[in-house]
Amino acid sequence: MATLPDLSTVAQAFIRAGIVIDQSSCLLARNKQTSCRRCVDICPEGALSVKQGAIALDATRCVSCGACIGVCPMAAISAVDPSVTQVEQALRKAQRITGDMAVIACSRKAAAQEADPDSFVEVPCLARLDESLLVELAASGFTSIILVDGDCSSCKYGKVNDAINVTVKMAQTLLEATKATCALKRDTVFPPSLRVEAGQKRGVARRSFFRDTKQAAQSLANIAAQEALDELSRRSGQMVGSGAGQGLTQRTSPLEPVFATRNLSVLDAMDELGPDEEASVDTRLFGSVSLDREACSGCGFCVLYCPTQALRYQGQADPTKDFRAVDFSAADCVQCHLCEDVCLPRALKIDSDVAVSELFDFEPRTLAMAKPKRHGQDILSRFR
Repeated sequence: MATLPDLSTVAQAFIRAGIVIDQSSCLLARNKQTSCRRCVDICPEGALSVKQGAIALDATRCVSCGACIGVCPMAAISAVDPSVTQVEQALRKAQRITGDMAVIACSRKAAAQEADPDSFVEVPCLARLDESLLVELAASGFTSIILVDGDCSSCKYGKVNDAINVTVKMAQTLLEATKATCALKRDTVFPPSLRVEAGQKRGVARRSFFRDTKQAAQSLANIAAQEALDELSRRSGQMVGSGAGQGLTQRTSPLEPVFATRNLSVLDAMDELGPDEEASVDTRLFGSVSLDREACSGCGFCVLYCPTQALRYQGQADPTKDFRAVDFSAADCVQCHLCEDVCLPRALKIDSDVAVSELFDFEPRTLAMAKPKRHGQDILSRFR
C-alpha cells in the first residue's frame, strides 16, 4: 500500500515540473560550441536534453528535484513551487518558532510528520537549493541553517544525493571566507526543539494534504507562468516575457549581456558577513582567467562571447603597443568556460580558485591579448 510520502511525491509529479528555463540566458543560445551540458548530465531522469540547439524540458519526466539549478553557471534555471522567494518568506514566518534557526526539509521527510510543520520549509528535494540562497540566509541573520532529509538510497531523488553534498560544501567554503558565525549542516533528523510526538498533527496534515493537492492541481497550472516570470525577473534584474513552450522564457538577442546576479548576490552577502580578503574560494561560482599571450591569436572571440562581460576591451587599441589590453572582472565571471570553448589556439584558461581580494576589488585585472597577426583577424572589428 502506498504511504503518505509516496502519495505526496506522485501528486507533485502530476501537477507540473518544478523548474523553468530562461533559454536566452543558456550558453547554447549564445554559442553552439559551448561544452556546457551540466544540467543534462546531472538530471537523474533524463528530463533535460539538447534538441535543435537548445535545452529541452520533458515535464512528464521531471521529478522536480532541482539538481539542475545549482549547476547552471548562467542561473538560467529557476525553481518554482516553491521559488527561492517563497522559501525565504516561509523561513521568516517560521522564525516565530525557530528564532534564528532556518530549517529546510525535503518533502519525504516532511510527510513523515516528525516536526511541527510551521517550524520548517518544505521543498521537493534539497538538491534544488543552491549555495547563493544558503549564504544569503546566513547574511540575513540566521545563526544556524539545517537541511533535513532522510535515507536517500530509498528515495526517487537518491541519484542527486552527491549534488546536495556539493552545494553544502560550496556554501561552507564561501562562509568560511567570511567572519560568519552561522553553522550550516545537513542532517537526517529535525532539531529536538521542533519535533512532535508521533501522530500529534497527523490528522490535520492528512486532511490538508488531500485538500491542498486537489486545489493545487486546479490552480498551480494558472499561476506557474507568473511565478516563473517573477523569479526570473528577480534573478536577472529585468523583466522577461513568456515564450512558447513549456517552462521556457525568451529574451531578444542571444548576444545581450546577462548580469551575473547570482554572483553579485553572494558577494553582497559575503560583504554583509565581513569577507576575509586574505582567503581564497574554490567554488563553481567564480572563475579566474589567465591568458597565454604567445599562444593568443588576437581574434577576440573570448571577449565577444563572454555572456556576462567579465572580459571587456580596455578602450581603443593603442597602435604603439603590440598587445590589446583586456579587463577581466572575477566578480562577473560565472565559470561558464565559454571563453575556453571558443578559443581556437587554446590560449585561455579558467581556474576555479579565486582570491577573495580580487572578488572585492573594484578595479578589474588587465590581461594582455595579442593583436591580430593578419589583417581582419580581429573578429570584433565588425561589431564596433
